[in-house]
Amino acid sequence: MLRIRTRRLELSDDVIGKLPALKGQRVYWDATLSCFAVRVGRRTKTFCLKFNNTWLTIGSWPSMSYKEAHAEALRLSVFKDRELAEKRRLRNAKRVMKSH
Repeated sequence: MLRIRTRRLELSDDVIGKLPALKGQRVYWDATLSCFAVRVGRRTKTFCLKFNNTWLTIGSWPSMSYKEAHAEALRLSVFKDRELAEKRRLRNAKRVMKSH
């Protein structure tokens, strides 16, 4: 079984600036918002969210600061949570209608 090591960091602009450029990509997860991460590659450091195996790019560092990206991630995660809750509610309502 392949074991993937999770990297959760107290992210900040200083921490992100010190993350090394890599061949390939590495994901560093935020310690305060579970679906928020920084993907570090050879040339870029990108803020993103992950929902249901789907990556959503928020912006790139340093053109977007950590605080700006975190605020946007929080706003989008609340929206996404509401969207998922509404989908679950509709799916459950359809099940109830079918059973009656």
